[in-house]
Amino acid sequence: MANALVKVRKFLIENANKEITFSEIRIKCSDLINSEISMALCHLTKQRYLTRSRVDSRFNHGRHTVWQYRYHVKRLPEAEWRVANYIEDVLS
Repeated sequence: MANALVKVRKFLIENANKEITFSEIRIKCSDLINSEISMALCHLTKQRYLTRSRVDSRFNHGRHTVWQYRYHVKRLPEAEWRVANYIEDVLS
């Protein structure tokens, strides 16, 4: 897990403030399995360094909608993070 977190975070820092899908991360971190990448993304999301939004897939095959992630170099304040991840809408 620690190895996966370091690799995923390094890739996200290189692409900071760009919107990236899971597939793009999987291509760049090809030595990691899907569950390791998923756990790293979950950890970064819980730490408020990562926000995500649902978008239409750019690929013709597979899922129609996918999560698009955006890495923030500085930890987001909780209120801003909740709004960015639509948590306030769900809890209201």
